[in-house]
Amino acid sequence: MSKSRSKFFSRPRNARLNDLMSDLSVALSVGKSVLLFASILGVASYACGDVNKGSYVLSTIHALSMLIFTTYILLFDCAFSGDDHCFFDSGINSVEQSGMLVLSIGYFIVDSLVVLFLVPDKEAAFHHLSIIIGQVAAVATGTCGYALAWFLFLAELSAPFLNCFLSGLTIEGSKTDFVFRAMFAFTFIVSRLLICPFMTYKFVFGCPNAPTVPKLVCLCVMAISIIWGKRVVLATYEALCPKIPTKTE
Repeated sequence: MSKSRSKFFSRPRNARLNDLMSDLSVALSVGKSVLLFASILGVASYACGDVNKGSYVLSTIHALSMLIFTTYILLFDCAFSGDDHCFFDSGINSVEQSGMLVLSIGYFIVDSLVVLFLVPDKEAAFHHLSIIIGQVAAVATGTCGYALAWFLFLAELSAPFLNCFLSGLTIEGSKTDFVFRAMFAFTFIVSRLLICPFMTYKFVFGCPNAPTVPKLVCLCVMAISIIWGKRVVLATYEALCPKIPTKTE
């Protein structure tokens, strides 16, 4: 018998029962979240006539809900606890932080299935699956909720602008389309390429009490963001400084 199982069965029966009930409750909540986002995807895909466009609607709804959730958490949850007063070390997850994570896990599970099987995208699949692992670890350990609220807030700032022009909601070449593309580039570059690297460093190397798995996931997601960010910067540069054709072209 492993040490973890031995430790589990050595605990009082009531404590073991409470742990199992808690785990079942979390699993049920995640299941409800999956069902919610799967339903949204189904309705959106039917209304748009395309699962790809439906996924943009799904992404936008998740982004807006996370921005509301995380803004509340960042404004009202205490960020300082413990002896080291680590900015991200908020101790045990609050009810709001746990709810945020459970809701977001449901979205990423549904969208992972989309980018794995319906609209194949290896980078997005790796990104989503990494986030699921990190969020599940945070729920399982009951920690890192405040840190992940920061990362979700920064990551989702640019999503609504991206989804608007990718879904065809804006007419390509129009002023509205230009504004949404510019807002996406601005929010992505500022949040993911300027602020997130600093936050990642602070979380990974400045929070000794945080579990290892969320830290590793944070580094993986940051690497993907840098790859995507390079493309965004290049596209922005080409839009602002278009190449002047020569006589030979």
